[in-house]
Parts: sequence; C-alpha cells; structure tokens
Amino acid sequence: MITGGRDAPIGSTILLFGVPECRATAAARARLDEVLASHTGTAHIREVNVWEEPELAVTHAVLMLPTAVATLGGTEVCRLGGVPGRRSIARLLDALPLQPTHTGLGHASR
Repeated sequence: MITGGRDAPIGSTILLFGVPECRATAAARARLDEVLASHTGTAHIREVNVWEEPELAVTHAVLMLPTAVATLGGTEVCRLGGVPGRRSIARLLDALPLQPTHTGLGHASR
C-alpha cells in the first residue's frame, strides 16, 4: 500500500521531500511508484511539501529536492537525493523491513 499525508504509518516509511510545482519531485514519485509496483512487500510513502513543513526538512537535513528518506520508526535508515535510479530505489527498499503484499490489494493512489 502506498499512502500519503500526515497520518502515514509510523513503521517503515519513505519521506519524499519536494514541492508540488517541481518536475523532479513528480519524476521521483513516479519512479518510486514504478519500483514499488514490482517489489515484493509494501511501503508507505509520505510526500512532504517543504514549503508547508520546513521544520521536517530541517530535522532530516534535506539539502536538495527531491530527497527520499527511508525511515523505520522515525529513524533514518537510508536516503536518496535527486531523481533516483531503479537500482538505488531497490537498495533503499531493501534497507526497510517491508510488509508482505496481500494478493488483490494492489497500490492505493496518493
């Protein structure tokens, strides 16, 4: 399942820092969705608009947009800057303990 918003689960979460009008942020989200669709297990993606939540960007030392930060229980495990490649995203997902995918559920939209 892929979810967004402030109420995203606390377990394994990918924080995607960016801004809505940024094409690179949209490309990073599309690439994350693409790799997640073919990866076993599920992850939660929370899109973070740095204009609306600058304190979260500061807390995670975000220096470029987009930045994807994989967290486990709120602690950073791995990060990727820019529009990541498929292999980099796969390594990021491998750093997280993902929940098994349930047959028939697919991916939810943002």
